[in-house]
Amino acid sequence: MSPYLTIPTVIKFLKDNKWNEIREKCREINYWARNEINDLLNKEPLCSEKFLGQMSSIYIDCDDSIAFQIKLYKQYKIQIPITECNNNKFLRISIQAYNSKEDVFKLLRALKKEFP
Repeated sequence: MSPYLTIPTVIKFLKDNKWNEIREKCREINYWARNEINDLLNKEPLCSEKFLGQMSSIYIDCDDSIAFQIKLYKQYKIQIPITECNNNKFLRISIQAYNSKEDVFKLLRALKKEFP
């Protein structure tokens, strides 16, 4: 019952903090970031933008996804999931209210070093 009672407070929070605007800004950064990363890695998008919100998956060529994920963290201080499905590897970006384009630039710089 208590989660139900929080709904009015959550709705007020979202309105007071202009969450629709924040969500839209995050989507715009996500679209831009996905295109930049795909261009850098010479990959095609997995899907149309109409299927995206604040997250995107991007094909990535790496031999060991776990080792590469650890390397991104240790060497560049970037924490990002790399998943595998049907012998494909995917880098997943998630743009939230606290992210900026500078976060994406940091990832792009790291990827340029790793995939020259």
